Amino acid sequence: MGDTDWTAFLSNPRDVLDLYEEPPLLRDCDLFYLHIDERDTSITFGFETRELPAHPRQEWKEKPFNSIEFFISFAGVSQLHIDGWANPGQKEIDISRNVDGGFAVRVTSDGSDLDFLAESISLTHFHPFLAATESCC
Repeated sequence: MGDTDWTAFLSNPRDVLDLYEEPPLLRDCDLFYLHIDERDTSITFGFETRELPAHPRQEWKEKPFNSIEFFISFAGVSQLHIDGWANPGQKEIDISRNVDGGFAVRVTSDGSDLDFLAESISLTHFHPFLAATESCC
């Protein structure tokens, strides 16, 4: 499966599905953060999207926002392979379920190739913010 089904793999999909009728495609989000934690054998991706939720949380309605930032954590990571990590921030992301119940993850773009296996996937942080809309220089 491609990234159109990414919420189906989350241990907590309601955190996204309660907000969006159609969650943003990961390939259309800016993958701005990658953290590899060898101690916990985890990898965390940070994404930003300008696709706003159809059903924002009540506390979000009190302040203006035009972007959403969210983090997905992969636990129990093994067989990590990285061959370059280059721009752009938008990358092709493929997540599939293995026969053992785990997940195979692959992230690619020109100059970037990352793949690994993970035991679980969860949404760890999701919040709106007001991003700059123009370049200052």
